[in-house]
Amino acid sequence: MYYFLIFLVFFIWGVFPMAFFKIIHNDPVEVMFWRLIFMLIFLLSFVILSGRAKSFIEKVTKKNLSFAVVSSLFIGMNWFTVNTAIIIGQNIQASLGFLISPVLALALAHFFLKERLNFFQSILFFILIVTLSAYTISINTVPTIAMLIFFSWAFYSTFQRKYPQDPLFKTTVEIMILLMVFVLLLPLLAKAGHRISLRHGDDEWISFLCIGLISTASLVTFNTAVKHVPFQVTSVGMYVVPIAQAMVGYFFYKEPMSTQSFFCYLATLVIAVMFTVSNILKKKKA
Repeated sequence: MYYFLIFLVFFIWGVFPMAFFKIIHNDPVEVMFWRLIFMLIFLLSFVILSGRAKSFIEKVTKKNLSFAVVSSLFIGMNWFTVNTAIIIGQNIQASLGFLISPVLALALAHFFLKERLNFFQSILFFILIVTLSAYTISINTVPTIAMLIFFSWAFYSTFQRKYPQDPLFKTTVEIMILLMVFVLLLPLLAKAGHRISLRHGDDEWISFLCIGLISTASLVTFNTAVKHVPFQVTSVGMYVVPIAQAMVGYFFYKEPMSTQSFFCYLATLVIAVMFTVSNILKKKKA
């Protein structure tokens, strides 16, 4: 049952961009704002209805809040970049960022968590850099979206490993912090032409609601199921996400992909999976 739930969550995260279909022309800043609002409503409702309000309040300490402030910067950057990528038609490039992020996270662990890379992993990392350079040349521009996604997610996951917290508490507080930042920046956002409007059609409100509900439900399900599924399964299974997102971008949103870009993407996928499998085998030997 838990195996099914894990892969269902991975699949939902992969096809998540389809939920943006009716708001594909909206301002990414406003989409981010309503996503956070509905996520906070659903998360707080879950905390209260599941009887976790008391334990939630007990976790509100200066130390936990300081960690949440730092992690919210990384996850906020990641979520906003993903929202923007979907809206401007860059799902394929965003999926590339998610392909690379686990590899970069392991590389960061080498420096920050003192986890050594073996010779094979070092070679794969070098080949990945060469492949990404080839991809950059093939699209004739710097893949800014992919870079923001893999850097933000890699730093976020590395930070979580170094300073682990209760996922439900952490995510709820991160969203609260991001919303406070939004409120403080509203005057600047308004001057830049970004507006948070209450005037939307039924289709748009349903889309905002679904995005918040899907984000919350999948997150709670993942945090529950991941405790019962081996690390090896989740490590390899997570590649369902970028593959599904790339397919949504290509087939659903009709995003272009040259032959060169396709082979660079395929090579990146193979390298990332090999890197992950190598890390699993290394942990088994330890």
